[in-house]
Amino acid sequence: MGLTYDGTDLISTDLAKIYVLDGISVSIKSSFASPDTFMSGLAFDGTNLISSGYAADDIYIHNGVSGTISSSFAAPAFAPTGLTFDGTNLISVDLTTNLIYVHSGVSVTISSTFASPGGNEWGLTYTGGPY
Repeated sequence: MGLTYDGTDLISTDLAKIYVLDGISVSIKSSFASPDTFMSGLAFDGTNLISSGYAADDIYIHNGVSGTISSSFAAPAFAPTGLTFDGTNLISVDLTTNLIYVHSGVSVTISSTFASPGGNEWGLTYTGGPY
């Protein structure tokens, strides 16, 4: 349901587990239980894994890349389905509103919102540059 890269390893999630792959390979380096029963997005902020859950409609900040949750906050809408990090701000997308939310840092505060281009978005990535 989600995929991110921490600079060394791919990190993926299915509904209930998060997997740290060994580099960009099929080999699983480690895995841990997800904080939600329906995981839907992953991002990495340079230090911590950030995940979103569709069941609880929350965004979770992990302690590093681990199953330990250091904090969480409510997603801006009902169904967060994708996350990315632009180097400063978390960006999330919601399936039900078809909106992309630019957060202020990694927080519940939203600095801007715009319509997703196709609707029904299930993922995000950021390549750099203005938005």
